[in-house]
Amino acid sequence: MVLKGLKRPSVFDERLASLAVEQYCTIANELSVMGSCTVWGHMTAKQNLTVSGDLTANGDFTFGDAITDELTVTGKADFNGAQEWEYDAVTVAGVTTAADDFMIGIKYATGVVANENCTVTLSTEYAESGRIFIVKDLTGLAATTTNTIIVYPEGGATLIDGGASTTVLSAYGVLRVFSDGASWWTW
Repeated sequence: MVLKGLKRPSVFDERLASLAVEQYCTIANELSVMGSCTVWGHMTAKQNLTVSGDLTANGDFTFGDAITDELTVTGKADFNGAQEWEYDAVTVAGVTTAADDFMIGIKYATGVVANENCTVTLSTEYAESGRIFIVKDLTGLAATTTNTIIVYPEGGATLIDGGASTTVLSAYGVLRVFSDGASWWTW
């Protein structure tokens, strides 16, 4: 199906062999595309979207209106433009990751007490294979031994690179972790 030259958003719900969006398209419910999906204009998918082929987004592509919505692409996903991800600025001494977290910024100067370590707990509820979290020191204070950012898995049953925890020990340092479903790994 090709959507081209629409004067207003089009709303539909069905299974398609392929989909090309050249102007506006709003998908109200679940959609399965058995082939490729290409977006040149503006596309909004409000619930689960499954693409069995390749997904290419050259325009605005908004996905999901709830944290439980899923985007599944069996082929290659290619996003040609700016990407926006969930970002949380943390101003407390301890935080546990949530379902909608991706990037977690630690702001010592605006709430976390100076000379206090900050802990980030990786929730076991969100440790599925392929899950990624990024933790960043936003104030440059993690360079001291009293302002380290300590990241550890919830409950201690899983490990990060074989250890119980890992730390951010450098000013403006960053820690990237991903899960293989059993353990967390840095890169």
